[in-house]
Amino acid sequence: MTIEKTWTVEQMPCEVQPDGDCIVTHVQWRLMGTDGTSIVSIPGNVPLTRVEDTPYTPYNQLTQEQVLNWVKDILGTERIDLYNNTLEQLLVKVTAVPPPEPTIRMLPWAT
Repeated sequence: MTIEKTWTVEQMPCEVQPDGDCIVTHVQWRLMGTDGTSIVSIPGNVPLTRVEDTPYTPYNQLTQEQVLNWVKDILGTERIDLYNNTLEQLLVKVTAVPPPEPTIRMLPWAT
């Protein structure tokens, strides 16, 4: 079974600076996976700490790729592997359980 995985950024809470720009304090992300039939997802949140004397990208110039790189750097390889494995296991469980057969019943009141 081929599983397509997608990491996305859902929200980026920030602190507004005196100049009106925002410094991102957290990243709320989601890892989604599909086998072409079923879809599962795992949400997450990581705090960010700005390191002085490092390059700064204004909020309106951030890209999803850049922010996801921050997220993955913070999570580290072991946690990323754990999320990926958990996603695959969830997808196998969802796919393994057939949907229930619909039950048609008469209405409980007289017409």
